[in-house]
Amino acid sequence: MTRLSQGQPVPGIEIIPLAYHVDYWNQQGWSDIYSQAPFTDRQYAYAQSLGLQGVFTPQAVINGSASEVGSDEHAILGRLSPLRRLVLRWAAPTLTVTGLSAGPPVWIAVAEDALSTSVGGGENDGRILSQSAVVRELMRGKAVGSSLRMALNLDPAWIRGNLRLVAFQSEVDCGRIFAAGQLKLK
Repeated sequence: MTRLSQGQPVPGIEIIPLAYHVDYWNQQGWSDIYSQAPFTDRQYAYAQSLGLQGVFTPQAVINGSASEVGSDEHAILGRLSPLRRLVLRWAAPTLTVTGLSAGPPVWIAVAEDALSTSVGGGENDGRILSQSAVVRELMRGKAVGSSLRMALNLDPAWIRGNLRLVAFQSEVDCGRIFAAGQLKLK
């Protein structure tokens, strides 16, 4: 994920990765501090909307319309397609997103890069995992006309220089994504 986001290997397509840490592995003797039950629910909703028999990790859902094994970079790159670009502006504490379509759901994610986790159990016991694009918070918004204004309360423990604000719009909550944009905070 880090390589795809930093390298941007597909001309004309901005790759905006988001890592939703699921909580169904937390019974393996170690709990992922970034996992959230709503992210597990989201993964199951995508599995249903994509007609999959179940969920797996690492799973990559591409533009809300395809699923691949998250470590298969070639397959992921083959599924990418350009999306309409959203423009994000940040004047703390307000995020403004323009270029939206009125009606369909708008999602705002706060993602943090450059994190690491010391694993204390399970198949990765004893390893230190580097983490990129970890979704810290996911909020649903609603466009008013072609824009959205939303106040965000960023946790002061999050490292501001490692944060990205991401907005995306989809046909339904866990459906095909047709517009997206991101803004790296400084």
